[in-house]
Amino acid sequence: MVAFLAGCQSDSAVKSVGDRVVEAKFLARLDINRQPLEMDSVEWGSALYFAIKPTARDLYADDFNSSTYEITDGQTTILAGAFETEPYTGRVIIKHAEAKGTPRLLAQIHGGRLVNTGTITDAAGQRRTEIKYDERGNPKRTQEWDANGTLTASIDHQTETTTEPGGGTPTPTPSTNPNLPAKYLEFSQVEIRGWLVFDKSEMFFPYDGALVGFHDKAKLQLARVEHYSGGKPAGKITWWHPNGEKHYEANYVDGEPDGLATWTRSDGSTEHEAFWQDAKLARATTWDLADAENGKVLNGNGTLVFLHPDGSKRQEAIYADGELSDEHWWDEEGNALPNAPTFFRVERPLIPSAP
Repeated sequence: MVAFLAGCQSDSAVKSVGDRVVEAKFLARLDINRQPLEMDSVEWGSALYFAIKPTARDLYADDFNSSTYEITDGQTTILAGAFETEPYTGRVIIKHAEAKGTPRLLAQIHGGRLVNTGTITDAAGQRRTEIKYDERGNPKRTQEWDANGTLTASIDHQTETTTEPGGGTPTPTPSTNPNLPAKYLEFSQVEIRGWLVFDKSEMFFPYDGALVGFHDKAKLQLARVEHYSGGKPAGKITWWHPNGEKHYEANYVDGEPDGLATWTRSDGSTEHEAFWQDAKLARATTWDLADAENGKVLNGNGTLVFLHPDGSKRQEAIYADGELSDEHWWDEEGNALPNAPTFFRVERPLIPSAP
């Protein structure tokens, strides 16, 4: 939740307090030029939260002009004039849209810094995460609960240790993992709208930054690290098997794989290698459990074969001109399974357009 408030609202709707109207504010952390920061920015830790002026969100306001927003090549940039001059002080309340207004995030900001305690709650009203902050806005301690209200972890950010219920020796926090980005969100903190990824705390802007997933509750064993820009995969994406062997690695540009993409089995053998160019599959090879080629695509045309762990055929993927044109699936008993229409893009465990 250190990065949880970028671009968020301080409440979900306009409300009246006596004769005074308090309007929802939209927050962002600004750099020295008063531009919104990305979470992986080196300036993130020292930056302050500012609220967007209410009139800057009103298309019909007198000051809704080129001093607040700039649109270039279809991209909207918020300018310094859109934000209030002083850092934000007040509460932050974000509600579950699907749970009739149940609060999802409760936090407090003073002078642009998170203070006291911030709480994340699920749609059922169960507290899931609680973070205590120091006077500089840095997290001191994070506690996490499961859906049943059972405490699952307590993280001391000053000593960088994680303690699980039941005592025992504290274990290092994920920050000791060299593959872990300095700034990130977990997959449970984002949602997909259409084909774009959004931070659940942000209302308008697709997600920019790193996403991570873990194999274990202590969050010490990485499963995935993915980088996003404008809500689409961008840059390096890596997955790992539970035993630590690399599972998938590829580079992405504007949501599509670009260049070499490699899938590896948990024993370290290569299962699938592909080369993508201009969002099309140029060439690819698949191998069976004995490291013999069992599928090939050349110049965008051919068939790839993927196997179940026991070596039986699981999928045939047929490509024409670099596009998936047809596919066939089988279960572990060899029974044919129905396949989804090829125009409907789904997450395909072995040959994703995006993992």
